[in-house]
Amino acid sequence: MSEHHGGLRSANQNPWYCLATLFGEQTGSGYDTEMAARNRVAWNRWMTGLVDGPRFEALLARGINLAELQPYHEAELQAFIELLEARLPMGCRELPGPDVSVDFSRTSFEEPVSFEGFVFPAIFNLKNSIFINAVSFSGAVFLGPGQFNSCAFTGYAAFQGANFHGLADFWGTKFAGASGLLSASYLGDVTFGHTERNRDIIPNYFLPGQKSTRENQ
Repeated sequence: MSEHHGGLRSANQNPWYCLATLFGEQTGSGYDTEMAARNRVAWNRWMTGLVDGPRFEALLARGINLAELQPYHEAELQAFIELLEARLPMGCRELPGPDVSVDFSRTSFEEPVSFEGFVFPAIFNLKNSIFINAVSFSGAVFLGPGQFNSCAFTGYAAFQGANFHGLADFWGTKFAGASGLLSASYLGDVTFGHTERNRDIIPNYFLPGQKSTRENQ
């Protein structure tokens, strides 16, 4: 397994990232809107198959397109699985699925990442990860707890219009600049203890096992 920055796994070694970028990764040369939309639709159709009742209605109320909440039909499903298996890292034996926690923990994201409009139906775990470049969660819906503990956002992080239905935990998170967190919607508890905004963050500013010199200031 490829490791970066204090033992963190490379994003492309994380099967959840491979699912989220099924049709390709963003690059620093410009934002590919069409690719981002294809990635979002693929993610949402795969991940929301078990969402029903009030939670399903909540997604519609948040403006998620009904077509993005339709499970893959049998003919589509085989093609989707083949595409996903080809995108997954070598040695990965299990497909990331909608019935388990989304595990982005201890991951180094080196390219810009778009989670705009993504639906996260269960626990979303981003603990102890680092974003070297920009990331957007604008319009994303977190139906379960969102765990951002001790993450480092070294580029722009966008949360405008994000919707948290459960706990939103940003304990110890480091931001290099503005994030739009105040314009997100919180229906459950939220924690921002020891959260920092520091324009001088560099990629290895805060990693698991390290102590922030300003943590208690």
